[in-house]
Amino acid sequence: MFENLYIEVGHIGTDLQNNYSTDPNDQTVVVITQGRAYTELSGKTTFLEAGDALLLNRNMWGTLLSVSTTPLHGIVVDFKAAQVYYEKDQWRIETAVFPPRHIHKIDIFMVQNFEQLLTAGNQNQIIFGQYLLKKLLYKFHHQNEISSPNTDSHVIQQVVNYIKTSPQDPFEIEKWIKHCQMSKSVFYQKFREQTGYSPHQFVTQKRMEKAKQLLVQQNIRVQKVGILSGYGDAHYFSRIFKKSIGISPKHFADSFSKKVLLLLPAILGDLLALGFPLHNIIPNWNTKDQKLIYQHDKQKLSVQTQISQKAEWAIFDERTKDKLMKITNIQYTYPIYLYPSKSYIWKEGFLDLAKKMGVGEVAEHWLHDYEQKAAVLRETLQPLMAQKTVIGVRVLPHSFRVMGARRRKIAPLLYHDLGMTPPSSVRSLTFKDVETVEEINQMNAHVVLLFEGDQLSSKEIKQFNGEVYCLEKSPWFDVSAFGQKAALKQTASLLLSVYGEKCK
Repeated sequence: MFENLYIEVGHIGTDLQNNYSTDPNDQTVVVITQGRAYTELSGKTTFLEAGDALLLNRNMWGTLLSVSTTPLHGIVVDFKAAQVYYEKDQWRIETAVFPPRHIHKIDIFMVQNFEQLLTAGNQNQIIFGQYLLKKLLYKFHHQNEISSPNTDSHVIQQVVNYIKTSPQDPFEIEKWIKHCQMSKSVFYQKFREQTGYSPHQFVTQKRMEKAKQLLVQQNIRVQKVGILSGYGDAHYFSRIFKKSIGISPKHFADSFSKKVLLLLPAILGDLLALGFPLHNIIPNWNTKDQKLIYQHDKQKLSVQTQISQKAEWAIFDERTKDKLMKITNIQYTYPIYLYPSKSYIWKEGFLDLAKKMGVGEVAEHWLHDYEQKAAVLRETLQPLMAQKTVIGVRVLPHSFRVMGARRRKIAPLLYHDLGMTPPSSVRSLTFKDVETVEEINQMNAHVVLLFEGDQLSSKEIKQFNGEVYCLEKSPWFDVSAFGQKAALKQTASLLLSVYGEKCK
């Protein structure tokens, strides 16, 4: 609990430093928003920059915080803290004094929340200040020593997380660059390497995702969707939406608000990628057929043997056609006959589905966006991998399946989209089943992606030559647009985290 909470936002000057309290129980949190300073904690000198936070006793202000550059701006929060506990049948209150701590680069949205205290009323300022102070003290409490500066990727990730959380907020690129303490060119480069997009493209993408979610909700007008997505001008929003998604907001709302009866679990990922919300998808398949569906989707989409909901679309193939005819109380306007087979390339199937549903432009824009992101990741990864050869190996009950360069789904992802190099021994293969690790070692791969490797012991994994990384079956074996994009992201994240770090 806190009392005497006092918040001041603005210039941290000499007057403020000289007017500190001598009460040893008074404490202060300082969040730097502009300028630099330095502090000495535990005998170490640490520089403070915009986004850094410092916790100290108020009577230690003059010795711990010395301004090295001017002007220095920030948020200063003075407070007293106490701990409340129950002992011997009565409540007790004791003064709590936190040890000095330093956090390098707190979340950018927390800095902005502190800045919002300027416009809050007196009572709201106290309540909001206590809430933020608790969050910050929690961070201080879980640090055992002065933290070292975070990596560039970490501070970029803070910006990425902020955009994901609040894509509708104003596009303030200069503020983000300042927070990350980078030049504009370095910020753009690091951001693109980490996300596959420029900052502006990423913001637009996240705003479009939010807009799509809102458009399939009932009774929300397009103009309001634009405002809630970060666009005050309805005409500008509609123009950006069509340019990004391929169709107008109204066309999207009309098409994706319909109920879809789905008898093919493998098609679920394509519907999700197009933009169909889960609550508009009516599943009807056997539990054993759900092997390609993500675990969280299994939980949200219950298996139904009898469907009583109205559906305007039905997706099935020849194998499930008879089953559809037996289901009663189904009203659908556009039955769609799909004939997916193992020869189907996922991109072709995705585009074919979208065209039959009248939203082919959405799939075309989605695929264009996918290709752009793959190209950026490919450009980033290829120099880091330094011509290392990569293969995918799936662990079977009594053998291994080596994925060749002609293997559907896995091969295009690794060798085309990400630009990896296959060993010469698998370039003409679709797949090859082998019984021993030695046979895999003879293929001379530098990197082995071991799918379902959790079936092996650590001793067995150590028998592989080269570098081995164990992966789960999903999403790499989900032959859909949704699964492909997830696999691209996870594979790139793995390789970048390993080889990007080695190159530093």
